[in-house]
Amino acid sequence: MDHRPDEPVTFDDIAADLRALRARRGETSFAEISRRISVHRRSQGVPDVAATPPRSTVYNAFRDGRARMDAELIREIALALGESEARADEWHDRCTSARRALPIRATTAEERTVTGHHASDNHETEGSAESTLGALAETSEHAPAPHDPARTRPLGHWGAGALLLACVAMNIAGNAVVAELSLGLFLDMIGTAVAAVALGPWYGVAVAVATHGIAIGTNSAAVLPFTLVNIAGALVWGYGIRRFAMGQTFTRYFVLSLIAGTVCTLVAVPIILSLFASGTGHAVDGLALTLQNLGLPLTVAVFAGNLMTSLPDKLITGFVALSLLLFVHARWRRDGAEFPLLDQLSRLGRPARTSTDHQEQARLDAEHAPDHDARKPASAASDHTRRCTQ
Repeated sequence: MDHRPDEPVTFDDIAADLRALRARRGETSFAEISRRISVHRRSQGVPDVAATPPRSTVYNAFRDGRARMDAELIREIALALGESEARADEWHDRCTSARRALPIRATTAEERTVTGHHASDNHETEGSAESTLGALAETSEHAPAPHDPARTRPLGHWGAGALLLACVAMNIAGNAVVAELSLGLFLDMIGTAVAAVALGPWYGVAVAVATHGIAIGTNSAAVLPFTLVNIAGALVWGYGIRRFAMGQTFTRYFVLSLIAGTVCTLVAVPIILSLFASGTGHAVDGLALTLQNLGLPLTVAVFAGNLMTSLPDKLITGFVALSLLLFVHARWRRDGAEFPLLDQLSRLGRPARTSTDHQEQARLDAEHAPDHDARKPASAASDHTRRCTQ
C-alpha cells in the first residue's frame, strides 16, 4: 500500500495491493484464506453456518473491475494474510474511501466521454478490457469452478435432517454387521464422523447420542456408558477438521483418524475396567485375555487390546466417511474451506481445464463485469451526440 494519503484510491488499486500481499505471503490459496477467515469469525462468536465465506467471494476480492467491495471482508482477508490489526484497519479505511469516491469518478468519466475524445476513449476501454482479461486468465487456474446450480444448491434444513438420520442409520448398520459376523472391529462411528465433518462436531455428538439411545431401546442399557466414546470421536473429527486444519492433506487426515482411535481408547478403557470386569461380549475381549495370559497386567492388556482394535477401526471409519463425504460434497457442494482434501479428491475425476477453457471463462467474466457494462450507455449516448452534430 504505497499510495499517498491525498491520492484517490480505487477498488482496482485495492485489488492490486491484495494480489501483491498474497504473493508476498507465498500465494496462499483462496481456500486457505477462507478457512482462516472462518476460524477468526468463530473466535468472534459468529455461528458456524455464517462463519465461512465462499471461495468465490474471496477470489472476487482480488479481481479488477469491481463495482463494489465489502470493507469488512477486505479487512478479514488482510488479517488472514498476516497483517496486524492496525494494518487491517487501514485496508478497511481505504476500501471505505474508495466507495465514497465512486460517484465523483463516475461523473468525471461521463464528462470525459462527451468531450469528443472518442478514439482515445475507445482505445482506453479496449486496453482496460484486455488488461482485465489477462489478469483473469493468469489467475483462472486458482479460481473456483464455474457456477453450476445443480451442484451448488445449499443442503438446507431438510437436507441436514435427512443426512443426520442417514448417519444414525450408518452407525446402527455398522453395529449390526459387527455383531452378525463377530468382527474384531466396532464400525459404530462412521455416521458420527460424517455428521461431525459435514455439519459440525456437535451434530456428530447428536448422532452419537441418538445411536446409543436407539441401541438401548433394542438391546440393553449396557451400551449407555459407551456413548461417551462415540461423543469423543465426534469431537475429535469435528474439531480436528474445523479448528486444527487436519483436512488439508491426506497425511493429516490419516493422522486425525489415528488420533480419534487413540482418544476413543483412552475414554473406553476406564469404562471397561470399572463397569465390565467380566468382559463386554465383544471380540476385543479375547485379544485382551490373550495379552493378559502373556503376562501383561490387566490394565495394560485391556488398553493394548482396545488400542489394537480401535486404531484400524478408526482408520476404516475415517476413510469410509471420506468416501461418503465426497458424495455429499459433490451433491450439495458444501464449501470446502475447512476440508481442502475433499476439493483435491473431487477434482481427480474431472478433465483438466485447457488454456482455451481458462480464456473463455475469463472472457465471460470480463463481459459481465459491472463497470464494463456501466460504460456502454454513456459511450452509446456520446456516439449519438457526435453523429447528430456531424
